[in-house]
Amino acid sequence: MITLREALSIDRLKKLESLTGQIGFDREVKGVTIMDIPDIVNWLSDGEVVIAGILFEEYFSFQMVDSLLGKNVAAVVTKKKFIRNLSPDLMSYCKEKELPILLAPPDYSWAEIMNPLISYIAQKPYRILEKTQQFHATMMQAMIDGSPLPEICNRMKDISGYSFAVMDNEFNPVGCSSDFDWRDLTRNVSTESPNFTQVNFPSNPSADICIYTYSTASLRAEHKKAMLFPVIINHESFGYISWITDQSVDQSNPLDLLRIQQFGLFVALRRKMQKEIHTETRRFNGLLLDRLLDSPKTRTQQKCEDLLSPLGKQIASTYCAVQILYPKAKDKVSFSKRNNALNCFHDTIESNLPNGKQILIYEQEDAQTLFLPCPVQYLDAQVRQIRSFFCQTTNIVHIGIGVSDPTPLPEINTALHQAKRAAQYLIYQKTDKPYFYYRDLGILKFFLDRNGELDDDFLRSQYDKYITPIRAHDAQYHTELFRTLELYLEQNCSKTATEKVLFIHKNTLRSRLQSIGNILHLDIDNVEDLFRIQIAMKLRFYFERDT
Repeated sequence: MITLREALSIDRLKKLESLTGQIGFDREVKGVTIMDIPDIVNWLSDGEVVIAGILFEEYFSFQMVDSLLGKNVAAVVTKKKFIRNLSPDLMSYCKEKELPILLAPPDYSWAEIMNPLISYIAQKPYRILEKTQQFHATMMQAMIDGSPLPEICNRMKDISGYSFAVMDNEFNPVGCSSDFDWRDLTRNVSTESPNFTQVNFPSNPSADICIYTYSTASLRAEHKKAMLFPVIINHESFGYISWITDQSVDQSNPLDLLRIQQFGLFVALRRKMQKEIHTETRRFNGLLLDRLLDSPKTRTQQKCEDLLSPLGKQIASTYCAVQILYPKAKDKVSFSKRNNALNCFHDTIESNLPNGKQILIYEQEDAQTLFLPCPVQYLDAQVRQIRSFFCQTTNIVHIGIGVSDPTPLPEINTALHQAKRAAQYLIYQKTDKPYFYYRDLGILKFFLDRNGELDDDFLRSQYDKYITPIRAHDAQYHTELFRTLELYLEQNCSKTATEKVLFIHKNTLRSRLQSIGNILHLDIDNVEDLFRIQIAMKLRFYFERDT
């Protein structure tokens, strides 16, 4: 499409003067005609620039303005000597109806206006094709050079003048020009939003280009809106290309649409290639870690490093495992979407964590295990970040995260086992905790089955047998038997040390210990009985964790 504004940028037409200001300059110009007959309207076509002399002087009227507008005329060109009878009211009417009136210089012939305009209109498709070919060459060179998407978006900005971004299917920006805060714009984008609407731009007689518009309060304040072009190749969606344009723009020009369509092909090709590279890299990394985890514990640090050397990472001597457990994908479509999301998760980890490039990631169907090289500064903060990144990139919120103890690399299987037990325990308990440390399981780790589940009935029976009776006795008779037993065990069953801590006489301590034995029906000095009490005292933290 050629607008009147664009036509007036032609060197020979720059001297034309507009009597009506810049109103109507966005009208489309499709042709030009010279005519000075009264019934000119019957001979006009849509989008023509009308060049008139005597006609304008003798017949130009309110009725003719309406007739010209009815034919969707782009503009009227005349000369100063022919506007002597143009009344102020008629001029105001032209402005009101947004019909541009242009004055040619006195020394111009009509041919000096018509010929450059016709030539420009005729050559426009070839110029578009030439610029499109240049743009295509630029995109292909960027592909060959391996230029990152943010750099490509900045190139698009330089070429078109628009701020550009590439988004995934969840509207997360994966590359954007640096002149606009795209993350702030896309934070709440949703196809369900009333600010998200579909428009169709004509592409050819048999098809339209489907584009969406999106607006926010901040964009409206600047009289702007976002356009979103869905990148779909062979029924596979590769996300969106978005750009910022004026709120008043209803149609994009053909050159911009061709560029965006070509950019879409480039994005699809690049994202397809990146997806395949990421997937194969993850599979390869998994095979190496499989070999490491299946290797005997007798393997040395050096042999482990040699095995993992193809990863291209700096291998540490000690690792802490963080396992994320989540539901399995239900079908092939869900699996494909999750695969894309996990690619994004891995990229996010590598790009945003201080030690991200050195983290080893091991995958299973329902788990992601990250081996963090030790020592880990601010471990709690990193685990929280990992959880946040996973939920944001995958949209999975019902997860369990377990954290292992620091473990030497040759024994990394132990770290995996510990993290899994802690994650399973967290899921089993159905708590709101964001993650759970294996070390915090305490004695409970000896009572977990392979699924991280506890035998609650057995544990409760031990608690009720050895803890509840003493608690009840203290409550009823206001004694301190439980506190005495607790300190006695803390002092390694040393009566002398316990007497000093409690500031009591040795006979008082003996009396209390005898009372405890009588209540529990056991001998406090018997090693077997004492072991049962110790286990019960450890288990009390499981049943009293909410008090």
